[in-house]
Amino acid sequence: MVLLLQSRGTVTAAELAIELGVSERTVYRDIGELGAAGVPVYAEQGRLGGYRLVDGYRTRLTGLSPDEAEALFLLGLDGPARDMGLSELLATAALKVSASLPAGLRKARATQRFHLDVPGWFHDGEPPPMLTALVGAVWQDLAVTLRYRRADAEEPPAVQAAAETAEAPDDQGWIAVRLPVESVEVAYHQLLRLGPEVEVLKPESLRERMRAAARRLHDRYQR
Repeated sequence: MVLLLQSRGTVTAAELAIELGVSERTVYRDIGELGAAGVPVYAEQGRLGGYRLVDGYRTRLTGLSPDEAEALFLLGLDGPARDMGLSELLATAALKVSASLPAGLRKARATQRFHLDVPGWFHDGEPPPMLTALVGAVWQDLAVTLRYRRADAEEPPAVQAAAETAEAPDDQGWIAVRLPVESVEVAYHQLLRLGPEVEVLKPESLRERMRAAARRLHDRYQR
């Protein structure tokens, strides 16, 4: 709670309750205990009021534990951090870093201004045009006017790979291609949707899975 107050200035009881996952009654109790322990916290009344620390007060509890320091490498990856059970540890580490910054820098929190959109499969890593300029505008609190122009529909990366590796049609019109796929499991589900319009040649493990699926489909329609 002290770290939240130090990093954000004035915070309402409702905001503290949400951040800490407790009831507002618990917040009121803990605020009283902080005051009794010598932490100079007071309440500001009014529509924009809330709890805040006396100006100039800084806690010394901003040092990172080894686990918290390692968790910082997951900043921006909220989903993976949550899946690994590290979201609470990451939140505490980020809060300590924010609380240790000078007051003028605390409001420029990257987590409030940026969202990491992890690129999909088979895409190059080139940054989008004008990204650097947009980042600069975000950090400087500048408004940016964007004109969006819909680009021509692009072919999906699997389609692109097929076009690049396609061999000449055989005497029956079949075309052999090589497709980059993450795993046999993914290839099985994607190619199964094409039904008899595709035949898997390799690897044999995938070909056998397709063969088994065809048998099951045949047996069901026979009944």
